[in-house]
Amino acid sequence: MTQPKLSFYFYLIVIFLFIGITSMSLFSEGMFMDGLLYSAISNNMANGLGSFWQPYLSNSIFPEFYEHPPLAIGLQSLWFSLFGDSVLVERFYSLFTYLLTGIGLVSVWVQLGKSIKTGWIPLFFWLMVSNVIWAVSNNMLENTMAIFVIFSAWSYLKGIQKQNFLFIILAGFLLSLGFLTKGFVCLYIWAFPLGMYICTKKITITKAIYQTLILVTSTLLPFLFLYLFSEAANHNLTSYFNKQVMGSIKNVSNVDTRFSIIMEFFQHIILPLSIAILVLIIAKVKKQNLNGIKENKKTIYLLTFILMCGILPIMVSMKQRGFYILTVYPFFGLILGLITLPIAEKILIKWGSKYLVRLIIKGFTVLFIIASVTLSVFQIGTTKRDILEVKDSKLVVEFIGPNQSIDICHSQYGNWSKHGYYARYGNITLERKDEKNQEWFLVNEGECSPDLNLYEESPLKLFMHKLYHKK
Repeated sequence: MTQPKLSFYFYLIVIFLFIGITSMSLFSEGMFMDGLLYSAISNNMANGLGSFWQPYLSNSIFPEFYEHPPLAIGLQSLWFSLFGDSVLVERFYSLFTYLLTGIGLVSVWVQLGKSIKTGWIPLFFWLMVSNVIWAVSNNMLENTMAIFVIFSAWSYLKGIQKQNFLFIILAGFLLSLGFLTKGFVCLYIWAFPLGMYICTKKITITKAIYQTLILVTSTLLPFLFLYLFSEAANHNLTSYFNKQVMGSIKNVSNVDTRFSIIMEFFQHIILPLSIAILVLIIAKVKKQNLNGIKENKKTIYLLTFILMCGILPIMVSMKQRGFYILTVYPFFGLILGLITLPIAEKILIKWGSKYLVRLIIKGFTVLFIIASVTLSVFQIGTTKRDILEVKDSKLVVEFIGPNQSIDICHSQYGNWSKHGYYARYGNITLERKDEKNQEWFLVNEGECSPDLNLYEESPLKLFMHKLYHKK
């Protein structure tokens, strides 16, 4: 029986290093508001509340959720249908999207002419981006969209290599799925033919135009069918475009400058970029020949061009968040992988055949697996974010039962996370005080008080609320 290749252990080290780093938040309760709402809507859909084209959160907040296209929510609802409504379902779903995106990244690496044995290098640089580490535990829609984006890039490159336009059609279709996940922010892959012409000269300008037309047409064609044959899809996507897209361009502003997205990008790549620079400095000090990097420069230019096409269009809107560009980071990982590859290959050739080095690497592999699994297991059942809100919402749902409505203080109605937790844990609708005059009244201490002629305090002891019941 042959021994596993050294690259196999490097892959395991990278994967379990990432799981270990993220486990503190990935397997504990509490989540960023957006991801929390997506998980609640997905769970509702799995339980027959709402539908694919008409997602539902609660009776008071988003009885029809058209803030984003529904594909990621629909896919996650399948996981809830299969595995139940545990909070671990959305966590493992997010982790699964990263597994598929990682496979896509390594597939692109191979398509670029590199060995699968070194695919762990760009994988490492991608997974060390701080926003990537954050997103996996917060159930972002971009986690799903990244799958379609990276495989679209792979399919286009495959089509170029095989000179088969069917792969380019597939690339466009995958982008239509990316759009159905989070909208326009995935369409920068349309720039690949132009990038191939400008950066590599491997195709002519005529071919670049022809391939772009194929990409664009195969992306848009599925939407034509949806428009013609599905009134529900048409209503969903039209509502999304009018409310979210046009609204963010015209009305919404959450940054002071259009360059904020550029600053966000550089803020999140500090760690992997620093590691790559350190590797280059050490190689320079040791007077290693870095000419191998020149062999990859055209591909590096191409990937940098694509990366910039994924970032710069966000500047059109003054509504910018760092996670809007999550799908560009696999390309950043590929760029740093190509830059450091010649150095890594020399090190592996020099040390990889030594028995002691192989033994140390195998030992580190076992250590990372044990440590990351242990950390992950110990986080299950803990709460690391919105601790008191999470505890209270679970106690309330357990006390009054699911599928009910509760009045809350007016001041709390805009607390989106509160709505998210109660919807996620028990399909509880939170109403403004006196708006519906519900049987239950949840009070934040110091913010409002009930009419004690109408309500009596329940025996339930909460951390930051009091629960009242109508007499």
